[in-house]
Amino acid sequence: MNVVLILLRLFAPISIILLMDYYTLQLIYALLPDNGSILYIYTAIHILILVGMIILGRVMSKREGSLRPALVMFSIFSGIYLTKFVIFLVLFGEDIVRFFLYTIDYLTDMNPIFLSRIPIVSKLALAAGTTMFGLVAYGMTRGKYRFTLHRIKIPIVDLPPEFEGFTITQLSDIHTGSLDSLADVKRGIKMANDLKSDVICFTGDIINMSVKELEGFEEILSSLSAPHGVYSVLGNHDYADFTERRFSEPWKKHLEDIIAAHKSFGWKLLMNESEVIRKGDASLAIVGVENWGRGFSQYGRLDEAMAKTPKTDVTVLLSHDPSHWDAQIRPNYPNIDLTLSGHTHGLQIGIDTPYFKFSLSRLVYKQWADLYKEGEQYIYVNRGFGFHGFFGRIGIWPEITQLTLTKAS
Repeated sequence: MNVVLILLRLFAPISIILLMDYYTLQLIYALLPDNGSILYIYTAIHILILVGMIILGRVMSKREGSLRPALVMFSIFSGIYLTKFVIFLVLFGEDIVRFFLYTIDYLTDMNPIFLSRIPIVSKLALAAGTTMFGLVAYGMTRGKYRFTLHRIKIPIVDLPPEFEGFTITQLSDIHTGSLDSLADVKRGIKMANDLKSDVICFTGDIINMSVKELEGFEEILSSLSAPHGVYSVLGNHDYADFTERRFSEPWKKHLEDIIAAHKSFGWKLLMNESEVIRKGDASLAIVGVENWGRGFSQYGRLDEAMAKTPKTDVTVLLSHDPSHWDAQIRPNYPNIDLTLSGHTHGLQIGIDTPYFKFSLSRLVYKQWADLYKEGEQYIYVNRGFGFHGFFGRIGIWPEITQLTLTKAS
């Protein structure tokens, strides 16, 4: 049975890829003069691209000691098939119409003729594919550093006057192992500092896999500052779970190095603990837990963190994965006013406007980007500062957030 499942899992993506290639060839045949060598040229080019990306990805990643080259190669390959997918959608849509007309003709005339492709539809498929290719190219060059500022007001019941207008800048998912432009990263961090918020909170995933990825970014990350401090938590990528056996000596050494890195930046890393900010007689707790998320190792101990937190007027929780909110936070801790999370990146590809938002990440995460409210509790899911997997962003731009606390009317 396991063998059958494995074969099915292999068969499905391969079938989809072959189907997209079939329709792309259909477009090429429709636009170019009939040439018997097209199929061989098309196949040879794709084999060369695939082999080249595998070799370059492995060799360059080993040489640089990071996943960045492999991510670039994977993203190029993904971009090619995103382009083909758009072509497939247009031509397959036409085929559905053609088949429908053929069926009607068959039922009424009994002498059906399967209609040829309409030339304008082929041109439309070419235009759609070219547009997608352009979007991928933009996303991999400029889009990945198109930092966007989101200003959010958080109305809180019984907010003390001392914390009226208190501001929090949130950053998340920096993923230094993917970043390839120090100048752009410096610009993004300056945007965060220029907000002059009362406090800065980082909600996890500072690296992809290795602490070495932080080399070269130390000065930039250390420049983050706020009057009441910079607070941070760990995300799923910040542990050595992908490379070492859990709790082995190399795993522990990696964790020690990550903790030391946060300290060297001047950040207060909250490991299932909290800090209290006081203004006059009023107080605000910033609680931070280690990573807790469905499908990943769950090191977060919210019960421990809350047990060590004194009663305050406002409670803000930093928890990397938004799935934590419905699983533990809301049901068990109604006194947590605001949760700040990241993790999803909004999948880095989607539609994100004030009027309409869509990303396939919503199929996995109920809270995948922006502000959500249940009762008197809020969660804000940051779209992320960096990128991982796909080496760019299309539509879901990198985010810097400023949240302002205000008393609920």
